[in-house]
Parts: sequence; structure tokens; C-alpha cells
Amino acid sequence: MTQEQYAQFKAHASALQWWDAAALGLPSTLWHFHPIEFITWMRKCGWVDKSTLARIYTSTAEDLRERYRTPLNQIMQKFVFTTPLRQAHFFGQGAVESGSLTTMQEASMLNGAKNPESEVPEAQRGHWYGREPGEFDSYFSTDKVNSLGLTFAHSYSWMLGNVGDVDAQKFRGGGFKQLTGRENYADYYVYRGWLKRSDFDANWWSDSAYKNHHPSQMTKRPAPIDDPDRIIANPYNCIDSGGFFVTYVKPIIKETIDHGSPQIPATNAETEELRKYSLLVTQAINGRTALGHAERFDATLAALKVLN
Repeated sequence: MTQEQYAQFKAHASALQWWDAAALGLPSTLWHFHPIEFITWMRKCGWVDKSTLARIYTSTAEDLRERYRTPLNQIMQKFVFTTPLRQAHFFGQGAVESGSLTTMQEASMLNGAKNPESEVPEAQRGHWYGREPGEFDSYFSTDKVNSLGLTFAHSYSWMLGNVGDVDAQKFRGGGFKQLTGRENYADYYVYRGWLKRSDFDANWWSDSAYKNHHPSQMTKRPAPIDDPDRIIANPYNCIDSGGFFVTYVKPIIKETIDHGSPQIPATNAETEELRKYSLLVTQAINGRTALGHAERFDATLAALKVLN
């Protein structure tokens, strides 16, 4: 190295100092972060960059990934999904719930295939699907049967605070974690300040008339929500409702995740341990059913390999 090159190097090193040593009365010789060490510390922030998300959701179009990437990072920071293990489960479950970011509203089935009418984005439609005459979809108010003829879900009409068949469709699954039911929507709306607790009665589903499916005779007031499509009105709401669900509606999820090992499984026993906790998370989200667990586990494992 020539004297001129050494002088340039010293000037560069001085520029990297984060404080004026002389002004602070410190020795002129200071330690600097090694570049690799700096990267190691910065990675702990848990922010997922463009290339990382591309490796997690490989089948999702780039423009769609980028549409949701900032909200995903914001919500994972907000709800403390900042470890690779927590994020892997967050992404893995979301891979099935949202079709890897491609579907933020629950679709209905028609003759064994997805009903295209139910897939039209409500933002594009300009209102929630079912509000206008001719949009009633009986799928949500009847038992759901898979291709093998097995019932995997019952009518939504009188569950999760829904008051009849219209509510079953009105409060269908929405957002990254498919928030479902008037009860869960009400909790989220209160959380966001879109609704006041004083606007409705707690536990309206405990009303005897509700239990007998006579809404006109109910004395308890259900939560008044006329714009359920608000949950998926923009990318932030889509992801935030999912973060809210796993943090406040199902707080057991984080505790379950944290019991697992944060390391990439290296043996069959370690793989089965991750599968066990993935199943428990799936059941917590789905109400004790293991619907779609194989796909959720595969997506969780794949995400963990990317994030570690």
C-alpha cells in the first residue's frame, strides 16, 4: 500500500467512526464494527427484505409480494413476530390461509370448484359480497363438504356471533389469517377504533333468543358492522387483522410456537417435533381441526430454512 493509499484508507476509517473521539475525550484509536458482525446484528431486527420474501413465497408474483411486504414487516414488528421461528409459523400458516398472499377473502365452492363470484375482490366490487340482491351465497350458511364427501366445516350462520344466514356470508373469512365471524370482526373493529364497546352488548350470542335462532326477539344487541369489507380494504388491514387474530384472539399461538426449537431440523426426531408444534398452531387457528396441516407444515419448514 502506498502512502497515498494509506492516507485514503485512514480517511475512510475515520469517516466510519460514529462519534468525535477528541470532543468526547476518548482515545483516538477506536473499535469499528466488522462488516460481517454489523450484518449479523442488523439481521436481528427481523425485517424481511425483497429477496427473502421471494424465497419464502416462491409461487407468488413479485408485484403481489411487494404489495404486502412492508405491511408484513410492520405487523410482525408490531405484534413481536421477530424471531425466525415465530416468523416461519406466521408465514407458513398464512401460506394456506391466504394462498401465499393471493387470496384475502374466503371463497365459496360451486360444483366442486371455487365460485368465481366469491373471488372478485370486494374492493373492486365496491361493497361486501352479499350486500346486493342476487349475491346471496348459500355456501357459507350450509355445511362444507370436500371432494371425498366429508364435512370439514359447518354452517357459519349461528356461530362466532353471526346472526343468521346473511351474517354467515357477510363475515366470511377475511385477511391474512381469514378472520371470521361477527364476534371476531367486532373485537378487531374495537381494537382499531372503528367501533365502541358501548355500541353493542357483550356476549350477545348468549341471549336465549339467539340460541333459539330468533334474532327479532333478542334483547342483547349484536355489534353493528355495515362495512365488513373494511378488513381487506388495503394491504395493511389485511395483514394487521391477521396479526391481531394470532395475538389477541388466539394468544396461545405464540406460547405454542416458542416451545419449539428455533433450529432447522437435522434429524427425523427434530422434524417430527416441529410438525407437532405446527399441528398445535394449526388447531389453535382452525378451532381444534387440522385442516390443511400438511401444507402448513411444509410451508413453515420451508420458511424456517430461509429465515435461519
